[in-house]
Amino acid sequence: MEDTMNKSYAALSMANYNEQYSRKFNIKMVNFQTENDENLREYFLKTVKDDLNLKLEKRDIVAIHRLRSYKPGVPPVIVKVVNSEVKTAIMRKKKLKNHVKLYDDITIKNRDLLKRLRRHKDIDVAYYYNGSVYGKTKDGLQIIFDIFDDISYRIEYERTKDVNNQNGES
Repeated sequence: MEDTMNKSYAALSMANYNEQYSRKFNIKMVNFQTENDENLREYFLKTVKDDLNLKLEKRDIVAIHRLRSYKPGVPPVIVKVVNSEVKTAIMRKKKLKNHVKLYDDITIKNRDLLKRLRRHKDIDVAYYYNGSVYGKTKDGLQIIFDIFDDISYRIEYERTKDVNNQNGES
């Protein structure tokens, strides 16, 4: 029974990793308003050029579309860019006007993990970077977390491992 549970956890963790990897070049935009269902690609390119002073080509945008939203207001937009250089250039300057926000497109499981980390008493900062979710403890230890990690146990394990490494133990 325990072996089956471990295999299930491993499969779900791998599925989350694969889903996150498929979103690697995606940017999620909220509050991105267009007029009269304007061409999203053209409007996005113009907005990035005007607000971020960043000139992108049409070929830099692989796909762009609105997501379905059950909340009132403007539905979010997903932009899939051609490579990490384009995404990094946009995300470094991500201060758009008119309350438009740009985010990494992360899975629901990773978003839930970030929420759990931010509420944990020992975590000072939690963030997503390059496909992984990180937590930095109040004493400065930086840890990559998995969706099934027991946060307190994982922190204690990493602290013990860190102390053992400093003492030359393996």
